[in-house]
Amino acid sequence: MGSHVDQATFVYRRWDKSRGLQETERSFASLDDLFDLCLTPPDDNMADRIVLQGIAADGTPRSVVLNFQSASG
Repeated sequence: MGSHVDQATFVYRRWDKSRGLQETERSFASLDDLFDLCLTPPDDNMADRIVLQGIAADGTPRSVVLNFQSASG
């Protein structure tokens, strides 16, 4: 049996002056869903990371985190 993903989550971040840093999570099931989440973030939110959780081919639980970085200049 090969590796497989059990859960995929897109995490957004937003700064709120009264509550500090807030995170919003959205689950997705396909690359089309992920593409849509990248193009339509919730109001005033920035993409922070994608988290994939699943099982490796040897049966070991694994997580892969893909972080976004931004720069201005």
